Order: sequence, then C-alpha cells, then structure tokens
Amino acid sequence: MIAGLTLDRPLPALLVFLALAVWTLRIYARTQPPLPLARRAWLAGLRLAASLLLALMLGGLGWTRTATHREPPRLRILVDASASMGRADAVGGAARYDRARALAVEAERRWRDRLDVSIQAFGAGLLAGEPPATPAAGATDLGAALAELPPPVEGEAVLLVSDGRDTEGALWASSLASGRPLHAILVGDTLPPADLRVDRVEALPVLRQGTRLPLTVEILCQGAAARQGTLRVSEGGATLVERPWRLPADEQRLRLEAPLILDAPGQHLLAIELLTGEADAVPENDRVLLPLRVVEGRLRILILAGRPDWDLAALAHGLRGEAALELRLVGAGPRGELRDLATGAAWDPAAEPIHGLCLHSLHPAWPSDLLERLDLQGGVLLLGGALTGPAVHLPPAWGLSVGRAAAPPRPEREIRWGPDAARHPAVRGALAAGLDPRALGPWESIQGQPLDGGRALLTSGGRTVLATAERGGRRLAVLAGRGFWRWSLQPGDGALLLQELMSGLLRWVAREDPPARLSVTWEGEALSAGQPGHIRAELFDEDFAPLPGGILRWELREGRSLLAAGDFEPDAESGGYRGRLPALPGGRYQLGVTARTPAGESLTLERELPVLTPDREFRRPAAATDALRWLAAVSGGRFLVDAGGDVLAELAPVLDTSPRLRRRTVSTRLWQEPALFLLLLGVLAAEWALRKRLGMV
Repeated sequence: MIAGLTLDRPLPALLVFLALAVWTLRIYARTQPPLPLARRAWLAGLRLAASLLLALMLGGLGWTRTATHREPPRLRILVDASASMGRADAVGGAARYDRARALAVEAERRWRDRLDVSIQAFGAGLLAGEPPATPAAGATDLGAALAELPPPVEGEAVLLVSDGRDTEGALWASSLASGRPLHAILVGDTLPPADLRVDRVEALPVLRQGTRLPLTVEILCQGAAARQGTLRVSEGGATLVERPWRLPADEQRLRLEAPLILDAPGQHLLAIELLTGEADAVPENDRVLLPLRVVEGRLRILILAGRPDWDLAALAHGLRGEAALELRLVGAGPRGELRDLATGAAWDPAAEPIHGLCLHSLHPAWPSDLLERLDLQGGVLLLGGALTGPAVHLPPAWGLSVGRAAAPPRPEREIRWGPDAARHPAVRGALAAGLDPRALGPWESIQGQPLDGGRALLTSGGRTVLATAERGGRRLAVLAGRGFWRWSLQPGDGALLLQELMSGLLRWVAREDPPARLSVTWEGEALSAGQPGHIRAELFDEDFAPLPGGILRWELREGRSLLAAGDFEPDAESGGYRGRLPALPGGRYQLGVTARTPAGESLTLERELPVLTPDREFRRPAAATDALRWLAAVSGGRFLVDAGGDVLAELAPVLDTSPRLRRRTVSTRLWQEPALFLLLLGVLAAEWALRKRLGMV
C-alpha cells in the first residue's frame, strides 16, 4: 500500500491559520483576570491547535492510499434468444435455446471461481434483464448485439452461444474494434432437417366478387420430410379448398394450383396450410397467411349525356381501358328518345341496376322523373355540363338544387389539390402517381358549387371546383367546371390525371370499397413476434370527414382471455389515432376497438390480428457456421460445435483465467473523517471548559 498527503488549497489554509493565530495571541497576551504564563500558554495552545485543524480542513488536506489487489478476468456469455433457437433438431428433443441456456449456466458454475461470468440474451440486440425462459426475439443480429456491449476491461472475453443464423446481416467489423476475443459455440444441426414448408404463394391482392382466384402454392421439401399430404386453404376455421398432393422421389419442389372463388366483398385473410400427420422440424413454416381484398364485380356506370360535347369524348376515351368499369353511355335519339350510344338500341332506365351515375347533361325531351326511375344502387357524379344548361330536376333525397348558372363560366389557369384531397380515396390513384393539377392547361369554372359543406378535392382561385359528400347514404361528387377535355391534350400528365381522377371518382361514388366510419390498420400485413406493434385508427363523421376528439380504446384477446388493453392517442400529423401493442408471441389474436364520438355515439370494430415470426428465422432451419467461425477467427477466439460432448472442456484451455492486478486509489479529505471532526469539537470544548473554570466566561 502506498500512502501520501495532499493539500488542495495551501495558500488559503495558511492565511486562515495566520489570521486565527494572530487573533489567538492577541486574546491571550493579556487576560482578565490575570493568569500565569503557563495557563495562558495552555489555553493559547488549544486554540491554536483547533485553528490549525480548521485551516487544514478548509484547505482540503487529505491523504491517498493506493492498494493493489487481484481480480479474475471477465467472461460475457451471450445466448441467442431469437425465434430460430426455439426449434428442436430431433423429434421430441430439446430446443436449441434450452441447450444454449444449459451451456451458459454450466459455464458460470464451472468457472465462477476463476472468472467473473455474466450471462445475457440477445436477438436483434441485447435483451435487458435475465435471459427469458423461451426465445423472445423475432430476429437475429449478431453485429448489433456485439456493438451494444460496454467498453471492455483488460482480459475480458465474449462467448457467443447461437445457431449462427444471422438474419439481419449487420456489419460485424465494428464489433471487433474492442480487441477482445470472441469465442463461439454453435448449437444445432448443420445438416438440413426434415422440413416441409410453404415456400411461395402467388395470388392476386385484389379480386372481383364471384371471379376465380388463381392461387398457386409452391412447396419445398428438405431432408427426410413427408412427401405427400393435403393442402388446405381456410378462412376463420372454415375450409375453402382441400387438395391432396404427392412429391416425386427425385423432386424437392412442387407447384400446386388451388383456385377458389370468394363471394363476400371486403378484406379476407386466408390460411394456407400443409397437413401431413408426420413430424416436421419447423412447423411454423407449414402455414402462411394470405391477405387479399374482394371488391364487387364490374361496376356498371351509367353516363347520361343529353348534349354530347368534347368533355364527354375525353371522358369516354380516358375510361376505355378500365376493366373494372362497365360503361353504359346513354344519349338522345333523333326524337329525343333514350338510346344506348354504343349499340343504337332503345334504352329502358329500369332495365338494369346501376352502381353509379355520371350526369353529364339532360335532354329537354327526356321525362322529368328519369332520375327517380333509375335503379341506382350507388352515388352520383355531376359534371359541369349539367350545371350550365337548362334547370335540372334532381331527386330531393340528393339534397342538391341545380339551376342555370348565375354567371357564364370563366377561364381558369391554375388548379390545386384541396385541403381534403390527401385523405380521400377518390383521388388516391392520382396522388400516388405524383400528379400535380397545376401542370394542366386552361379550362372553365362554374360560378357556384351546389355541394355546400362537402370535402374540397380541387380548388381554383379560392373556390371549390371538385367537392364530395355523403348524404342520406348516397355519395355525391360535383365537378363545377367544363372544358377539361383540354387536359387530355396536354403533354405529360394531362391525360393520365384525367383518367385517374375520373376513374377514382366513379369507383368512389359506385362504392367499390364500402367505407367504415371506424377503421383500424397496422404496420404491414402482420405484426412481428416478440416486437411491440403500432396500430392506427381512423374515425369519420356521417359524411366521412375525419372526426377529431373521439375517445378510442383497444382490447386484445386470445380466445376468451383478455391479454391487454389500452387507449389510442390523437395523431396530429395524420389526423387519426395511434395505439401501441405489447410484444406478443406468434399466433392469431382478436383485436377489438371501441370508439365514442364527441356527440356520444358508440362504434365498435372486431378484427383478427395475426402475429408472425419473421419468415427469415424459419426459412433455413439448419444451423450456420460461417458467421460464428468468421467472428472467432478474426478476433482471436475459438469456434466450437456442440456435438453432444463436453464442449466447455474444449474451450477451457483457450480461456485466460489468470487474475489481473488492479490498482485502486482512495482519496480521503480531512473534513470527511468524522473522528477528526469530533477531535476539533473536543479541542474547542476543552478550551471553553478551562476558560469557564478560570472564570473567563
């Protein structure tokens, strides 16, 4: 041990002591009553001793002690807790993760007298706390886990226990800059196990109602897996398709066609499963969830044009390639009768149901109750021609009153997206294409917009040009302008914008995708196991405008068990609501959302929530040696394979267990010692007691 004295502020300490000493000597030079010199010397000595002690305390007098002791080297054991570690290499055998944890615990027990051993789990990074009982991470990132380790101390080493499947592929070089050796023990069989999986699924994401879904499933067989079984496609527990299959002995892949027909419009989540009745190394990849959407069959759109013009020609030309829309163009014959302009045949307004109506203009000879006689199942798009001609009688249920325009149309040269365009499905295609209306040529706007209070999708000069609303269960859109045929003549974006805008408006009024006033979505088609998830909710009023100020709550259930619940928070950026789900293991859960509007109305929504382990964790079931072998070789460590023997005994010779000499320096200040502080009080008390005894106090 090495000790020494230090004084932080010697000059202030000296000045304080001299001041106290001069004061003490002046006090005891003469005393009242007079005292002998010896007694005055005793009193002055006590006072000077206390002054010296106080001055040294204020000056920071202290002493340092440097001691040398022996510490064992540190060994950090990192156990892979990703989903791939949950598989067993042998049927009925222990999972890789159980073996890895057992090795870590045995290493700590065997070497705790010679090494400072710590155990920590990792997945996409280091996991806090004790290693979990089961694999809890949805991905493996060796580089991220090593990069999160604290700076090493002298003699420190790291032991990785993993199956080597680095699914994230992060750079490892940065983790080697610390200079500590990285030893690795590979757990798991490096030979492909008997595994059968759904390797690829091909299907259309959007399907028309009643049409055939061309579903193709590709099966991959590895090892001695089952080579025959049944392919089942189901939804909500109900089987849609079952097809037996058999894989030839010399083949590893098989493509199966499993077409089916879905009649119910809306969102669907199909489960595609391989049923064999035999053991499989990775049962998780025998099942795939396929999300898709079914929309109504071809939407029958009626275009009424009593006065054909260039706008009508541009509209018909722009929608000619729309396979989802069946256009019925009806105009006036020689005597004003209703005729199908494509065939020239007479047309009966009550002959067929109409999903959506595009009202270009009406002919004076047509009956006044024509619009009421239509079998109209959807909504209406009014074009500018219907607003500038003779007064148009509209059904009272539409809530519109259109007469002759009060002023002639005026030319406009700049059109902008309205404030509601970014969130409206009718213009989603045009926005996704990045089209800007300001690039269009001149056209004419109508004075006045009969759809008051609607959502503004296009504006010009401070006026609403295109507005939409939903009234009485019917969707309405009014384009208060004409001359947009010029858009199709503009180079670049003109024709494309006309096509996307008109197609989107007609799809919207015809209710291709019936909206819900409460909707919930999440990031991706499925959430990842072991990772917190974010869900997003949207709340709309009766006109399907975003509704702020709602109170939304979610509940997560598995069967009848309530797993978790929480509240949504307003999302100022999107105008919706955001919620956060806890990390969940893989499975299928029921998500329930309740909403209360500011007016007190209650809305509910139930959805199935799939939580999947990332496919890359199960895509290759065999353990991989490349990553662990490279890390060990470059860092100066050793790579070992757990083959059932005493792998820790093989690692022991390369571990440095020599104790390190650590020097520890301890500094103590005089004022930090309670005994010296009590000594100061004792000296001052002794002086005071003597002065009292001599009658000086």
